Amino acid sequence: MPVTDNLSDTWKKVANDLGLEIVTPYRLVLPDQTEILVDVLVKNFGAKHGMLLVDSFSKIRNHTSAIEDLGYGFSTLSPPSDQDKYDIRIFEEVLSDWGWAGLPDRKPSWLKVSSDDTE
Repeated sequence: MPVTDNLSDTWKKVANDLGLEIVTPYRLVLPDQTEILVDVLVKNFGAKHGMLLVDSFSKIRNHTSAIEDLGYGFSTLSPPSDQDKYDIRIFEEVLSDWGWAGLPDRKPSWLKVSSDDTE
């Protein structure tokens, strides 16, 4: 199954607009040597090693525990349709929901703090 260009292209734009570190596509090798090709890795968000984004849960269904054990989060996102309008605020909200996992001094100023993040 090919990586969805539309999802990748959208996240490339988001990364450029918000100063994110992404890898697209990203090849994850699990401890049992299984290789998973995911659409996008968003570094510094959601989990220690970032968020893996896929357009179909079937890509990771049998490997979610191993993915989490390796320090990744994951999310299934629908590729945007031609009718969807690009709104950076939606992505800021999604990223804020995932939470910052990078170095504290590199936390983006646009990132919203959720009540769960207060310590």
